[in-house]
Amino acid sequence: MNNKGIIFDRDGTLIEHIHYLGDPKKVRLISPIKEILTKMKKKGFLFFLQTNQSGVERGFYSKKDVSDCNLRMIELINLENFFTEICISYKVNPDLCLKRKPNPNFGLSLLKKYKISKRDLYFIGDNNVDIDTALNINCNAIHVNSGKVKKESIKNNKVLFFDNVKLALTHINKFY
Repeated sequence: MNNKGIIFDRDGTLIEHIHYLGDPKKVRLISPIKEILTKMKKKGFLFFLQTNQSGVERGFYSKKDVSDCNLRMIELINLENFFTEICISYKVNPDLCLKRKPNPNFGLSLLKKYKISKRDLYFIGDNNVDIDTALNINCNAIHVNSGKVKKESIKNNKVLFFDNVKLALTHINKFY
C-alpha cells in the first residue's frame, strides 16, 4: 500500500456553506487551493469528494442542480480530473443509504480499491458528521473552521483543526 488519499466534504470545506445550495451561480471557493493540490497530485495523492445532498429528496433542488454546483466548484478550483471519485447521497436518512455520511462504506471501499492505508487517508470536513465519518473509517480526521460548525463544537480529541482547507492541505503535504 503506497497510495495516499484525501476525502473532501463539499459545503463549508471546499466551498462556502449555503444551506441547501442548488444554484451554481452561488458557488464560491473558500480558499484558493490549486497550487497546493497540484503539488500533492505530483506526490501521488488521490482526491475524492463525499457530500450529503438531501435537498434532492426533500424537493429543494434536483440531481442536475447538484451536478451543476459540483461542476462549478471544479471549474473554480481550476484543475482537470481533480476528483478520482465522487460520492453523493441524495437521501435524508443515513440508515437507508450506505453512501450517506457518517456511513464509512465509501471510504472503506476507497482504501481497498486504491490500496490506501488508513494512516494515509484523510477526511477533511467542517461538520460533526464529517468527523464521525472519518472516525468510522478509522482514518485521519481534519476539521476546518470555515463552515457552519466551529471547532468548539467538535468533541473528539483525535481530530486536527485548521482554519481552512488550504492550511489543512499544507499541513498534510509536509509529511510526504
